[in-house]
Amino acid sequence: MRAPLKVALAVPTPVAGNGLKERLAKVTSMDVAVAALLMGSWVLPSGYSWGAGMLVLMGLWGLPRWLRAAAPMPMPMRWWLAAVALMAAGWSIHLIDHGQWQWKTLGLDRVLKYLAALIAIVAFCQRRPSWQAVTWGCAIGGMATGLFALWQVALQHLSRAEGYTNAIQFGNLALLMAVWCTALGLAGARKGWGTFLCGMGSLGGMLASLLSGSRGGWVTLPFLLLFLLWFLHPRRSTLSVSRRGWHALAAVSLLSVSVFALPIVHERMQLGLQEWIDADSRLASTSVGFRRAVWRYAWQQGQSAPLTGVGQLDFKEHMSAAIKQGRLPPEAVSFNHAHNEWLDMFAKRGWLGVLCLLAFFAVPALAFWQMLRQADAHLRVKLVPHDEQAWRWVRTAAVCGLLTVLGFLGFGLTQVMFAHNNGNVMYLMAVTLWLALATYGRPAMSGRPAQGNTGSNGADKQGSPGTAMDGPGTAAAPLRVMHFVSGGFSGATQVAIDLCAPHPGQQSLLVLRRRSMDITDRLEKLAAQGIEVRTVSRWSHWVTERQVAQLCREWRPDVFVAHGFSEHLWGRYGALRAGVSRMLHIEHNTRERYTARRLRQSLELARVTERIVGVSQAVRDVLVARGHPAEKCAAILNGIDLSRWQGGLPWEQREDAIVMPARFAQQKDHFTLIRAAAMLREQGLQPAVYLAGEGKSSWRKRAQRLAMSLGVADQVRFLGHVSDLPALCGRVKLAVLSTHYEGLGLGLIEAMACGCCGIGTDVEGVQEIITNGETGYLVPHEDARALALQLGHLLRHPDEALAIAVRGQNHVRATFDRQRMTQQYLELLRTPAG
Repeated sequence: MRAPLKVALAVPTPVAGNGLKERLAKVTSMDVAVAALLMGSWVLPSGYSWGAGMLVLMGLWGLPRWLRAAAPMPMPMRWWLAAVALMAAGWSIHLIDHGQWQWKTLGLDRVLKYLAALIAIVAFCQRRPSWQAVTWGCAIGGMATGLFALWQVALQHLSRAEGYTNAIQFGNLALLMAVWCTALGLAGARKGWGTFLCGMGSLGGMLASLLSGSRGGWVTLPFLLLFLLWFLHPRRSTLSVSRRGWHALAAVSLLSVSVFALPIVHERMQLGLQEWIDADSRLASTSVGFRRAVWRYAWQQGQSAPLTGVGQLDFKEHMSAAIKQGRLPPEAVSFNHAHNEWLDMFAKRGWLGVLCLLAFFAVPALAFWQMLRQADAHLRVKLVPHDEQAWRWVRTAAVCGLLTVLGFLGFGLTQVMFAHNNGNVMYLMAVTLWLALATYGRPAMSGRPAQGNTGSNGADKQGSPGTAMDGPGTAAAPLRVMHFVSGGFSGATQVAIDLCAPHPGQQSLLVLRRRSMDITDRLEKLAAQGIEVRTVSRWSHWVTERQVAQLCREWRPDVFVAHGFSEHLWGRYGALRAGVSRMLHIEHNTRERYTARRLRQSLELARVTERIVGVSQAVRDVLVARGHPAEKCAAILNGIDLSRWQGGLPWEQREDAIVMPARFAQQKDHFTLIRAAAMLREQGLQPAVYLAGEGKSSWRKRAQRLAMSLGVADQVRFLGHVSDLPALCGRVKLAVLSTHYEGLGLGLIEAMACGCCGIGTDVEGVQEIITNGETGYLVPHEDARALALQLGHLLRHPDEALAIAVRGQNHVRATFDRQRMTQQYLELLRTPAG
């Protein structure tokens, strides 16, 4: 029988972390999903579904592992799972109505959403979000909601703010967000940006509610605030029960009077009171009169079929008769619900549906209440600071959860919140969120999901700065180094392979991020060389991070080395998640595709990265120019295995041909070389052009089409992967690297080491290889005519080409030796910074 998971509690703080490294280490996909759910639900089209969809996908992804781990689900989560499943069964009543499947709203669509919510619950059972993500999500979501409501009323000239739903739903949910922000602000009970932002979020949510004109929410608000201030009073531990109650009552009364004095609230409430008085005589012209009529109608429909109700179709069809009889106003036909949660359920699904709805509210309410009482009981006794802080946040989560349930109960008196997708999704996700935080936040909680860094067996394996994950170890213990790089077998991949070769006192693991091409043969060759290799998926950044983190937990490296863009981002995030204490970033190019967001991520990771290495001085200079700390940046020139790249054939036996060893990618400029080959043909020269390398098929096909259109398809040879590239380079005279940018062109270095005369584009990363006219030739960027003239000159003057080739060969063999590169990296790996 598998032992239950046990993870030590990590007490969260919603305002500030203990340091950037700790905060970054705790930023998980769960944090992102929860933040997206809270920030965008009210201000984006179907915004509530973005975070919820991420949570469902996370649950699906982790479900097999969670089932294999056989981790016990805590009782509150288990009961909530059962309540959601029961509610799904309740929605399925009349799923087949009048012999037809009901696919749309309130039919199969609703059932499937609740079944998906079960998967999201599993995601929360595997990993709970940080309080930072929840706090910032609520605060930013509240502020954004207020600004969006103000924009709709002030600039779009809507009479009532409605978001992307209707005014009532928008106002009620915005009010709930304001209450959450207030609770989080009071729980912080401290000065700082976190509390300030929570306050602003609360004001934003209140503003959105006011501009929506949703009176049902306003009636509910005082009761929510009374409950909130009772349990989260800043001086709760020092005040008596009676004084705390009077404080809460006075604060709520003062706030209610202040809000009621606002013209928009005063007019709406006064209108509502008058509508209630005149409800019977003004059936069709007032919202209160309309509601009272619909309530009576729903009660009568439920009484006609008390066990299972009349169903959605009959509820709508019977409306026509009620309208003709004058029992309902004509506009009732445009609504599909009864404007009361309980009466709507009774009318459509009878007492069975009502019982399901009762469990849907009662189960989480009871769980939150029990945990609230449990937290209070623990806080009455003297606890160690760690446990005391943990129980305070358990209480905060329980209070927010109860506010959610009470809020939906209050809103449901005048509106059917569950008739709309946003109401269903927000209740399901919010209750699950607060329940997970309260349940798994309790000290000595077994089977908790990870927050921070956990190993595959559930035990904490978090390292500390400056130590290996395995602990200090002995002097004889080999240094364990994990290299993570693209599986595209570019220059970055080759450097990582070279560094993974067996070295005394070091054990290496090469982790490749899979590409679309088949690399089975290459993996077998690496294994034959004694290099241990693993692969991870490239399906999404999130999946890559998770798999890297899992490998780190299993293999437990002392140092994690991330190569190339964008692998260095996702690799380091995964290593942080697993608690690797030492990380290196190797940058292989001067012009990587950094967006503003990707650069921000790289700079943030730089703070927790030990060293940042550029493969040339140009790359190092670019890193510093982009904002990476200069004191952490160094340059280590790439090197090649000189024993493999020998001199090749004698010059007079070589073919008057051109080789370009480079993969097909956006970075490389095969097109300029192909155009130059066409210009050489015009000069009466037809040298073979060997394009050696794989890369992206789309770029290769474009190059093939260009060669055909220029009439040089028989001259330009697309070789793909060449297993014996030294032999190819050793039998041709000229090697070209036509490119847009480089870190350090290894392909050109290797060809020159084989005795080829090197010609490269005059860009960074090539300029460090070739001194123009001495060790090779540089041609302007994307200048096919200049390249053709240089190639033609060398083909007509082989003696000059030979002299340059000899000087170039001597230069690269003296400068770009793999042994020198490896030694520099080994010294870096074995000597922790500081």
